[in-house]
Amino acid sequence: KSAYNCELYWLRGDFMDDNQYNNFLKQIEIWNHNEEFEKIIEALTEIPDNYRSYELNMLLSEAYISLDKYDEAIELLESIEPICEDDDENANYFFCLGYCLWKLQTFVKA
Repeated sequence: KSAYNCELYWLRGDFMDDNQYNNFLKQIEIWNHNEEFEKIIEALTEIPDNYRSYELNMLLSEAYISLDKYDEAIELLESIEPICEDDDENANYFFCLGYCLWKLQTFVKA
């Protein structure tokens, strides 16, 4: 059984309403606080790649990083590119990507 039944909340690429999306984000926050990163990965990968929002992809990449799955995080980050107008969010994207590259000792790319 899934860590979190996304089917209840996610329908055709979107959550049915903002309340359900916010509840889903709260659950991810709880798992993150409890260091249950595998549950975050399982729940977020239930949503097809092309339907995950930028925010959900960033949360997924951070879960990969927390489990030292740097290759998976890099692959995901390179597939989404920063699309935010928010400088803080862009900084987080580049920090995550640079951190993974540094951990894999690919200093030229970092």
